[in-house]
This record gives sequence, C-alpha cells and structure tokens, in this order.
Amino acid sequence: MRRTGWCSDSLFFPTAIELLRERVTEYATLTRIPGRDLSLLYGIPSRACYKDSGDALRLLYPPDLDDNRAATEAELQSLGQLVDENSLLDFKDIQDGGAVFELFGGGPFATDDQRSLQNSWSLSGLSQQITLLDWVSIREKLWHLRSPWTEGLVSLFAAVQEELLTQWRALPPDSLVYEFGLKERGSGFEAIVVPGSENTRKGMKPGRKPRLTEDFVVCAGTLWRTAIRDGNTNVSHQQLCEIAHALDVAGHLEPARYLEGKYAAQVKNFNSRHSNSRIGPLRTWSQLVSNGDKDHLQGMRRLLSRCAAKASDDHPASGINSGQKTSS
Repeated sequence: MRRTGWCSDSLFFPTAIELLRERVTEYATLTRIPGRDLSLLYGIPSRACYKDSGDALRLLYPPDLDDNRAATEAELQSLGQLVDENSLLDFKDIQDGGAVFELFGGGPFATDDQRSLQNSWSLSGLSQQITLLDWVSIREKLWHLRSPWTEGLVSLFAAVQEELLTQWRALPPDSLVYEFGLKERGSGFEAIVVPGSENTRKGMKPGRKPRLTEDFVVCAGTLWRTAIRDGNTNVSHQQLCEIAHALDVAGHLEPARYLEGKYAAQVKNFNSRHSNSRIGPLRTWSQLVSNGDKDHLQGMRRLLSRCAAKASDDHPASGINSGQKTSS
C-alpha cells in the first residue's frame, strides 16, 4: 500500500517509530529480559539458540530453556526493530478520505501478532514437530507467565499508538489541502520503460499467474477436508470459526484478496462503507465469520470447498498440518 496521508510522508511518523524503538530497548534493558524469552516469544535469535559444532561453525537451534542470561544489546536492538511502519498504524490514501487506523491485533509484542507468532514458531517450534496451531497455545501461556514485562511492552506500544491517533484527530482541515499538493507533485514523475524478457521479445506469451498461491490452496483445502472428513458435508459455524482462526494464524490476510468474484466485491464494498465506523472493516477471516453476513459466509464456504477440490487434485497424498503454511 502506498502510504500517503498524515505524517506517513513527513518526518513525524518515522521519528515516532525511532523514539518508540529506543524506549522499547531501554525498557527491556531495565527489566533484564532473558534472551531465551525473546527467541521463544518473538523469534529473535539469541545466545541461547547457538551451539558450537566443533568445526568453527555456530549452528542455530531452538533456545536452551535453562539459559537465563539477560539479552545482549544486539538482541534488544532486534526487539526494538519489531516496531516499524507496518505495525504501528495504517494509512488510507488521502483521496479516499485520508483515514488513519490501528491494524488488527495488539502490535508486535502482543499474543496475537502474526509476524511474531510465525517467527517464534519457525525458530522454536517447527524443528520440535510442534504444529503452528499448537504453538499458538504454548506461546500464549508463556507470554502470560512472563508478565508483567510482556504486558509492559504492549502498553508502551499502545500508548504511542493512541498519542499518534489523538494528534491526527486534532489535525486542522487545511493540512489536507497540503497533502493534496504533495500528491499532485508526486504524480509528475517520468515513466520508466522496462525491456521485455527474452520470451516476450520472441513473441511467447508468459504463463498466467495463479490468483491464489499454492500455500493458501493447500492450507484452506486441508482445513476444509478435515472439517468434512467424517462424511459430514454441513460444516458447523463453530468449525468455520476454527478454520478462520487457522487462516489468520497462517497469515492469509485479508479475506477480500482470496474470495471469488461477487463475494470479494461484497466484502470490499463492506470495508469501504465501514472503514471509519465502530464495526470496522473485515481484515481477518475471524472478523468475517463473527460478522455473520450470510453472503460473506457463503463466499468463504465456496472458496474453501474449491480449494479442497484443487488441493486434492494437485496433492493427493498431502499430509500438511492444518493451519501450517507450506512455504514462507
């Protein structure tokens, strides 16, 4: 997404990010967080993850649970780097109203952050044959055991987020005029012509890129087949909720990117009408199911069923665990 709008193109937003990174690092230093916990919760490689192989190589392993050494300065810096423009706030193009809103979830230090969850699982759970869905529960329990510093990081992130939103709400109307000026000046760049590939120059048409990625088709198809494996073709609402949660955890967002035809258009229209409302847009599958719109649910069921059929054709012997992506 091109981030045009309040403070995303100015110095203020990057400055806020840098200041928050510094505060996160300072806070983590004072609380003497073990490097092992940074690996377990956020997927940050720490000293607890390395073992000497005897041939001058240091190999990366899941963290040693008995290693209580405080995180190093470099490890704490990596913790601060989890704060970036993709996690703090999201911006709607100025020509669409210039809205600023919080992203789904509690930020990079929360239990529901998809990036931290995926990274921690890849480092600590994958090699131990722990499925991603099981790791969600394990990591959440560990997060609560490590409070109050885990809660402190979330509170620090939320405070800066709310301060930025408060300042944006106080922005005078004439600032929007200035933003329009920036937009106009940015549209005058000269176009760059990229030479065609060898196949294009020879007149060969490149293959059409599939609309849905293979990892989504396998993940969604496996989840649907699991729900109907006992011959029950009527997938319950509770099962649909579980499938939605698994798709969210696996990072297959947003639903409108995956739904087909009119169903995708309906969700996009809903998001446009509710972008600034209390209900909010449907950014996750769990939100889509919770909203309960029958057309949205029909579109989701249709998509899952088609993915199950395609995954079965392409991967007849697939043993993928539900909710686990096949590739990064």
